[in-house]
Amino acid sequence: IGWALAIVFVMASAASPGRAQEASPVFDVVSIRLAASGGRGAAANATLRYRPKGVRAPAITAERLIALAYPVAGVPRLPSRIAGGPDWMRSTRFEFIATSELDVPQTVWEEHLPALLRDVLEERFRLRGHSEMRPAPIYALTSRRDGTLGPLLRRTAPRSEPWAGSGPEYISAINMSMDALASRLTSLNAAGRVVVDRTGLSGGFDLDLYWSP
Repeated sequence: IGWALAIVFVMASAASPGRAQEASPVFDVVSIRLAASGGRGAAANATLRYRPKGVRAPAITAERLIALAYPVAGVPRLPSRIAGGPDWMRSTRFEFIATSELDVPQTVWEEHLPALLRDVLEERFRLRGHSEMRPAPIYALTSRRDGTLGPLLRRTAPRSEPWAGSGPEYISAINMSMDALASRLTSLNAAGRVVVDRTGLSGGFDLDLYWSP
């Protein structure tokens, strides 16, 4: 691929994570090519799926790969935190396949994926970037002035085991903190911005949250 990317990582308060000195497993073979029909309208295929010996995405953008390669607080970087770069970085979709001779659990792939993707982006897309502090809008979770909770937010019963399920339009959870809820909303890109907890509510909650994408 003959394209080069030059971008800015917009930081709100913390520096970008450093490169891992060692990454195991490693990608032995990486294939990147234009997705069939440009991958238009293939949002469902934009997810990087784990396989026993690698990862694959049928139609993923370079911007999404960058988001996965440079996470913030353990979640993929939001598009609003990636500045610069050509338009095709956000619109053109690629079939991405990376394989390894090692057969490792998904948890191992998840741990090392950012460092592995950074190597791929620098080698195949010639990615160059730097971090900057810039003002950026956020959303904040706040509590009601009278201290009451809505009908879909309930204090967790004692000794309840934590559980959470989420998708593009919902979060349901048992024994979830407000800070964890804010992080989940950020990772799902539910609002298009970073979401922070300013409710002042401590402890765990049972909740059901639905929205329109």
